[in-house]
Amino acid sequence: MSNFVRKGDAILEPGCGPAFFADYLPQGTHYFGFDKNEAFIKYGLKKGLEVWRGNVLDKKNYRFFDVVVVCDVLHHLKPKDRNLFLRYCFRGAKRTLIICEEGRSGMQTGGFFYPLSRFWFEYIERDGINTPRLDQVWTAKELRSQMTGGFGVVPKRINRKIEKIGDELIVAYHKK
Repeated sequence: MSNFVRKGDAILEPGCGPAFFADYLPQGTHYFGFDKNEAFIKYGLKKGLEVWRGNVLDKKNYRFFDVVVVCDVLHHLKPKDRNLFLRYCFRGAKRTLIICEEGRSGMQTGGFFYPLSRFWFEYIERDGINTPRLDQVWTAKELRSQMTGGFGVVPKRINRKIEKIGDELIVAYHKK
């Protein structure tokens, strides 16, 4: 994801968690992030980052940035809230919006191990702020379709590139 970032860029990461993405940015970039979880914000501040406590669904947390990065946030949101969140992100990205998300695997869609997979996912993904549900996570195929279609937010005329890295799908929407 950091390959889409250039020296001098201002990067926003809504729902930044512990702001690990900042560790992978090129020298000379300016990282900003926000999250609802106070523990994550304290951690980011200790690292000397520009982070603040904020809700991804609150418009006042968004300004204009060269690049907006959304990493593993969508599955933490209720399906009805995802569109609003992505609208804010797309509007705030002057040049590029990057979205990284993991779709449900085959074992997580049904079958004998589904109850265990659901329990494990919902346990691991709790962050003290929300409780994601496995049945509300897109399958890998659905996620790719959403990315291709711009999640119903990004216009078709906007250039996009989708890559699979491990279990994650990454899409970069380039405005310019």
